[in-house]
Amino acid sequence: GYAHHAHNPYWDTAPHAPPGPHGSAPGFMGTAAPNGQYWSQYCHGEPEISSANFIVGPWGECLAWAVVYEHQNQWENDPDYRELGPVGGVIRAMMERAADDQAQAVQSAAEELEVYCKEAIRQDKPLPVINQRA
Repeated sequence: GYAHHAHNPYWDTAPHAPPGPHGSAPGFMGTAAPNGQYWSQYCHGEPEISSANFIVGPWGECLAWAVVYEHQNQWENDPDYRELGPVGGVIRAMMERAADDQAQAVQSAAEELEVYCKEAIRQDKPLPVINQRA
């Protein structure tokens, strides 16, 4: 699958990380980030919300790449994504990491970023946070 441009090469080769707590499939969090770490390792802190009200930092990068992944792959039939799609899984993981009083804010900022990313893809512009075209 190398026909895509801006394809993250780690998606094809990453061994899957073991399932997280709760025995949930790691989904996109178990794939590798551009720096070679698993997303689940790279996104170890609490999600950061920018003044424009979307997620930035490692979690923002992760969410943006998940949107790219959904755009480029036929993921609907992938058993890893039976429960939740790549983006949904990232948002759920973010909410698990967020402080209790931040969970709602994180969810809305994540959904905001997802909308921005999809809009950027539609207009063939670089995505926010990662500054890459899909």
